[in-house]
This record gives sequence, structure tokens and C-alpha cells, in this order.
Amino acid sequence: MESIILNLLNLTGEERAAFAVLAPQRFHPDGAGLTVEDWQSAQVILGNPPPECLRGSTALRWLHTRSAGVDPYTAPGVLPSEAALTCSSVIASASSIVG
Repeated sequence: MESIILNLLNLTGEERAAFAVLAPQRFHPDGAGLTVEDWQSAQVILGNPPPECLRGSTALRWLHTRSAGVDPYTAPGVLPSEAALTCSSVIASASSIVG
């Protein structure tokens, strides 16, 4: 089964093309038009989805937010226990320490 990736990032056409080369993705910059089934079937979400849309998901394996504020996603029941949660500020900090 192919992974379902929801990309909520606001990207240029060139950036979308670069992401699409890596893996098939569904692009929804603001999340509008997504159904409960869309949220629940996603294995990867890039962006900041409304936390209430993730409750009850069993498919999600990785949520990467574009901001450091991840507290709403750490509340009990929002993410499945096996889901990884990362954010862009941590990646940026890590790269600045290494570089």
C-alpha cells in the first residue's frame, strides 16, 4: 500500500515539483477541502493541521510542523503513540549547531 502524504506547506510550483519527485503527495496548502477520512488515512503530514482533525488516527506515523509550537499535538489522544512529531525549528537549530 502506498503511503498517503498530506503536504500542507505553502509551496511554489518548483518546490511542489521537487517534493513530488521524492514521493507522491496530496498538496493542500491550507488543509481546506480535506475530509475526516483524508486526515485519518494520512501516514505523513507536513504542516500544521488542526489538532482535532488528528484525533483517532491510527495511520499517522509522522507529523512535521513548520513551527516550534507543538504543544497542541502533544495533548493525550491527538497523535497515535507510535507517531513521530518533529518541527522545523529543531531541524534548523540542529543544522546550525553542526554547521
